Amino acid sequence: MMTARPYNHDDELYVTAGVLARHLILYKDFVYNQPPFYPLFLAVIFRGLASYYYLAARITSFVLAIAGARLMYVIACRTTGSPRLALAAPVLFATSTTVQSAGGSARNDILPCVLMLACAALVLAAPRVRRRDVGALTMALAGLLAALAVSCKLVYLFLPAATLLYLLAVRPWPSRATTAFVAGLLAGASLDLYYLAIARDQLLFNLFDFHLTLKSEWYVRNGEGWELEPLGRLYDAATSFVRDGVAPPALVTLGVALAILWRRGPLPALRDLTGLVATPTGYVALLAALSLPCAFEPYPSMPQYFVPTFALGSLLTLAAVARLGTPGRTLRRVLAAAFVAAIFVGTVRAVTYVPRMLSPRSWVAMQIHADGVAVRDGAGGKPICVATLSPIRPLDAGLTILPELASGPFLFRSGDLLSAARLDELRATSPSRLPELLDRRRPGAILVGFENDFTISVDDHFRDYARSRGFTAASPPAPEVWYSDGPGVGCVK
Repeated sequence: MMTARPYNHDDELYVTAGVLARHLILYKDFVYNQPPFYPLFLAVIFRGLASYYYLAARITSFVLAIAGARLMYVIACRTTGSPRLALAAPVLFATSTTVQSAGGSARNDILPCVLMLACAALVLAAPRVRRRDVGALTMALAGLLAALAVSCKLVYLFLPAATLLYLLAVRPWPSRATTAFVAGLLAGASLDLYYLAIARDQLLFNLFDFHLTLKSEWYVRNGEGWELEPLGRLYDAATSFVRDGVAPPALVTLGVALAILWRRGPLPALRDLTGLVATPTGYVALLAALSLPCAFEPYPSMPQYFVPTFALGSLLTLAAVARLGTPGRTLRRVLAAAFVAAIFVGTVRAVTYVPRMLSPRSWVAMQIHADGVAVRDGAGGKPICVATLSPIRPLDAGLTILPELASGPFLFRSGDLLSAARLDELRATSPSRLPELLDRRRPGAILVGFENDFTISVDDHFRDYARSRGFTAASPPAPEVWYSDGPGVGCVK
């Protein structure tokens, strides 16, 4: 999956930020429209590399997905009390098509999910630690991981909130565990506070203003404004749910299990909310419940926002099944059928990728690298600077890019809504200011042709500039690239 899943232009933002973060400052030197931890994490992975960044990022996501599956088992052992039943947790995690997409991309999807699961595993393990100092250290580490999950993706804000509610339900404040957890949270939040101190306006714009204004405007301008409305977001979320494969059967199983438990008599814990929350299953249920509204907060709704909800939902389903005790033959058959249905879609999807996985030349990361090499070879192997909204390709071949275009299409396409002073402050550009930028810092090549997801073509601004300034178009089958007669200036690797 890590090598065979298709390319997504969202990857441009994250991989490029990881490459540049090795020697430039996030937000201050280039645009990055997400919290800071993931590109810094990638920068460590990329340290010492001069190419193949995209492949390294994909492999990293795959390894993280494996770690996530292992953590699902650890948590399920605590919530079900059955190591055998807990084996279903990593299977459901691995066959969820939403999780497969997260683990097979270079986006900031799988890392925060793994951090969430690691945090939950530590929180549930801490009460079993005999030494008080080790238990406090365990909770501090859990708090640190929770803060870093939020610093990867803001939809994980539910994690520290739900964990604090759980800890307060177990033992009222102040307690050693809660104090240690808060200390870990503050330690992890220091990363975000650092960027808030050195690049306050740029950070706030990237995390909030961009998503509330420029991103929305782009969808409206392309005739897709309906996706921003409540019904449109609900439709997209329902589509993500139905397409996941694991989620619908898991929800049905959860409903059946809860109905049977209720018929046996009202659950004692339901009469006492605090008592319910103060159990391992209650903690997972609280996490799942709070993750759902957080997943709906970004717009338009995308499948990756529901990764934590689907993972936690699988754990909650297994916990509910465990409460049934030894079910009768009919119920066993129903549960077995639901489990098979849950894993069927994801397994079929994974199998379809096998032929491509066995052929390295067909790996999308290798194709991306080959595109970059073709651009470099077309320039006679010179280390040229490339102006493009697809920066992974030149960077992957050891070429350089303009920092004003480091975020790919995301800010550029609606950048004309911002003033010239604001763009300069963000170190960004827009369609109307593109000629001025490229005249002042003439690139060695212009690479286009990879931004085709919307009705409006943002690449046309680059094509028009290339034609007007006498750039020479490369001959097929090379990527659509236009060359100038110089190496370009003001570029970064």
